[in-house]
Amino acid sequence: MNPTRWCSGCAAETAFERFDCADHPDECFELVCVTCGVGIEVTWAFPAA
Repeated sequence: MNPTRWCSGCAAETAFERFDCADHPDECFELVCVTCGVGIEVTWAFPAA
């Protein structure tokens, strides 16, 4: 099941899927809207130790 996010291109909550990066498939953090193709980058923030 694809995660849903707010899409600025669709102006609605839509499904996103992971982008298929050929040059670095295990390190890609980009999600792409399945409806219009707008891409977002998902990053993780960890608290300082």
